[in-house]
Amino acid sequence: MAATPQQIFEYLLAVKNLTQPPVRDFRQLEESAYVNDLPRGEGCYLFGEGETTEAWLEVHKQQIPSPPEPDPLFKDWLKTDHYKAHVLPEVTPSKEVLPSLHFGKDDPPFREEKFEDRPERAEAFRQWLVRWKNWAEKARHKSAVQDLYNRLFTLVNRLEREGETLELAFGHGLLLWDLPEKRILHPLLTTRVELHFDTRKGRFTLTPTQRGTVLETEMLTGVKLPQEAHLPRLRKWVEDTRLNPLDREEAIPFYKEIAQTLHPEGEFIAGGGRVKFRKTPVILEKPVWFLRKRATQLWKDELRTAVEALGQGMKVPKTIQSLLQMEPIQPEKQERTAWSGVGEDLYFPLPANEEQKDIARRLSKNFGVTVQGPPGTGKSHTIANLISHLLAHGKKVLVTSHKEPALRVLAGKIPEEIRSLCVSVLGRDS
Repeated sequence: MAATPQQIFEYLLAVKNLTQPPVRDFRQLEESAYVNDLPRGEGCYLFGEGETTEAWLEVHKQQIPSPPEPDPLFKDWLKTDHYKAHVLPEVTPSKEVLPSLHFGKDDPPFREEKFEDRPERAEAFRQWLVRWKNWAEKARHKSAVQDLYNRLFTLVNRLEREGETLELAFGHGLLLWDLPEKRILHPLLTTRVELHFDTRKGRFTLTPTQRGTVLETEMLTGVKLPQEAHLPRLRKWVEDTRLNPLDREEAIPFYKEIAQTLHPEGEFIAGGGRVKFRKTPVILEKPVWFLRKRATQLWKDELRTAVEALGQGMKVPKTIQSLLQMEPIQPEKQERTAWSGVGEDLYFPLPANEEQKDIARRLSKNFGVTVQGPPGTGKSHTIANLISHLLAHGKKVLVTSHKEPALRVLAGKIPEEIRSLCVSVLGRDS
């Protein structure tokens, strides 16, 4: 008995979940932090507070000032390092001092001197300590901002090397749920952001991409949900309305709805306070940001979308049908007419041999053509010809690749006159 398209996609999704289990706790991702733990203030701006209004995080390089220099009256009495802003300076309560170079045999060679014995010394320390505390408060904040700046500097270098497989995102609507062996701590709404580094200004910005905010439910994989059928509708609503998680008037009603969808006793709790795990789901207003591998996530998102669409009665494309049966599917008369010119009038901007031309002819008569060849046999050259040819016939072309550099190489082979028609959808410059 042949499998249905929906069963095929469900199987592929199940295999992905087995080989790459869902992350239920966002703290297990590559990098993560609560937004409330960031050093918000001068040099670290959130959600449009800084120079770049569209940035959700803006971090400036810091110059940490030196502490006020201790007065010689008490400098030798300090027993802590006054350069450490997180350590309150202290003085030695007392010292043994040599009273004189001339003393009798019955006189003690040393005497004890207390720090408070000289009022002018104690007063100088008190006044200096006030200045030090003002410095320390600013220095602690600037140090925290600089630590974040250094963290982002390391991150931007990593993204330059591994940007094809990693993504940065903000998460809102933090779900807490203590299930048997499945404790969940993960945001329901995620917004992918791009990290930009302005080397002249010494400034990092994290700005939302055009993809917008999406509802994530992968962390619920394997959890029995009586109202699970409503999740695709909520996911589509989030994307169609372009829900803004920063707008509480939009977000809070959604949090309440999904909490009640997950469980009859599910609830939303406003504010960012600490809440213990419960046996029923709780959604918090506690934003987070994180770095994670995106290759797996993209696969699962696409498979899940296909399963949901097929479940709602989406018409299965013949290209997919042809993969599920042994007998070839013949194009209908209308389809043959629409594609007949593709096999007759060839518009190849680059040199081509008969085998490459034959690919275009086969495309006009079949729902799929597989072309194989080892590296260096001209596949990119052929694809560039086919893209130009199909565009000339008014067709749309989607090109996918396991690695992004291959797409850049291909884009370089497209004639300059039509190169502007090539749009990156999922690359780093999307």
